[in-house]
Amino acid sequence: MGGIALDYYSVPEVISELPHGERHPATVNISIEFSRPIDRGSLPPYTNSIIVYLNWAEVPFFEYFRYRLSPDNTTLFIYPSYHLEYGSSYNIILTRGIRGINSSNIVRSYELWFTTEYRKQTEPEVYYVLPTAGPYEIQGVLFKAYLYSNVSIDWKRATVSGVPFYIDGIEVLASYVGEATFYTNDIYIDYYDGGSGRLYRANGTLWFTPLTARDGGFPPKRGVAVFRVGDPANIVYRQPARLVISQLQKFGNLRVGESLKSAGIVEGAVFDLEPMPIANYEIISTEKAGEGILVSESEPGLNNTKVTLYMVTADNIKKHGLDKAVEGYRPMYSISLGGAAPLPIDIFVFTIANVSYMRAWRLVPLGYISSVEQQKIYTYTIRLPTTEPMEITVVSNTTVREIDSSGLPYEIRLAIEGVPGRTGYIILTLPKQLGLVVKSATIDGKLVEFREVNETAFSDAIRFRLTYSCIQKSSTLTVHLSTKETVTQTPTHTYTSPTLATTSITAIQTTTAAQQQGYPISISILVAAISIAVIAIAAIAIVKSRIFVRGV
Repeated sequence: MGGIALDYYSVPEVISELPHGERHPATVNISIEFSRPIDRGSLPPYTNSIIVYLNWAEVPFFEYFRYRLSPDNTTLFIYPSYHLEYGSSYNIILTRGIRGINSSNIVRSYELWFTTEYRKQTEPEVYYVLPTAGPYEIQGVLFKAYLYSNVSIDWKRATVSGVPFYIDGIEVLASYVGEATFYTNDIYIDYYDGGSGRLYRANGTLWFTPLTARDGGFPPKRGVAVFRVGDPANIVYRQPARLVISQLQKFGNLRVGESLKSAGIVEGAVFDLEPMPIANYEIISTEKAGEGILVSESEPGLNNTKVTLYMVTADNIKKHGLDKAVEGYRPMYSISLGGAAPLPIDIFVFTIANVSYMRAWRLVPLGYISSVEQQKIYTYTIRLPTTEPMEITVVSNTTVREIDSSGLPYEIRLAIEGVPGRTGYIILTLPKQLGLVVKSATIDGKLVEFREVNETAFSDAIRFRLTYSCIQKSSTLTVHLSTKETVTQTPTHTYTSPTLATTSITAIQTTTAAQQQGYPISISILVAAISIAVIAIAAIAIVKSRIFVRGV
């Protein structure tokens, strides 16, 4: 009897545990104290002695949790790998598979139950993908990405050559393209912000799935969330901060340092930041000029961020297309290298460490106002009965007070404010899914010029640039739209006079085909004339044939 009692008291049992109940933080730590030391070999991954249920569905323990034992092996600490699901229920069952160091199983199974806090997404979710390996033309280019719930990946059947994708339930073999860094502000998967994943191509579309966190770990939902890669992100915003130069490089050519000093670029100097429409951060420049610290009272997430200063020359400016993308662009500074003429340069900084501040700027004197700063971006969500909600984007150098989409799919009206007599422009971006293009545009009833902007790789939108002269301070710009089928029948890619608009569609299509082959316009016109002549000769031959038959 005494021996049996002795064995009983040497068997481990749970004497306390935390937490339990409702509404615990998603980063809650769990501690379980045993009456006797626990055998580490009886815990996962060696045995399946701890079972986890998330919202009453079993999930792998290491999908959400890690653990460690106290030095004396009497306390088990379980903590989330990153953070748990918000507003969810968790059951953790400690089975009798857990043993003490004397090989005795615990007295009975124990169950912990708790729920996690609710959290609300306060900002619209944004997702960005920055390819780091793969085709050269996409490396270092920041792309928008869109979460797709109707796409899944069958990792169990993955091979070196490809992995099965299921798009709307249809299986498609996707090919591996490369690697990419991922950025997001989505609170439900924010552990992937700054992490990495893989790029795949399926059905002619580029897809991305995140796999590792910023610290190289493996968070939940690994390989489950699938994103479609969209347009390159061309983010231009008013500067949210200033910069203090904290350190400057020592240059081999002393004239460079002297030139920068004469321009006020010295340690401790404060500058405003002018936003620049940079897409490829990787090739911004190889010439480091020093370091600086971003200072912002209104943007805590940006405040005290350390950034590298890059010296950008005319060659770098052309690589980024800034000389064309920014009207009237001129480098802000110049340095002397000892030659006859100084070298125009700019000092750039950028940050992609936080999804809310993926920006590139150049240093400008305090109080400097530029055309880029005056450029504004407007995003508007439209809802049509036949499609899911979509975003249209308007970039303008005038103020857009209101965007009225009630006339879709036939027109969009924009209430704008500008300076009378000043030339204004709007770049209108429409999702391709709408199947719409610009047919014509008017400002206060008068026709304005417009043209289609060239598309880029992986584009899922179509862009049109409208240029106009403001007639009065407040005006209404009406953009008349048409489906692509309609436009094929009546081409109006650019505004032309009514006389030119009546040109034969056959002649227009022939001219376009000739131009696509690289022929001069004169040859294109000749081809069109020959085509018309051939048609005329054929018509005469048919008429003669009919006369001859009648004569017989």
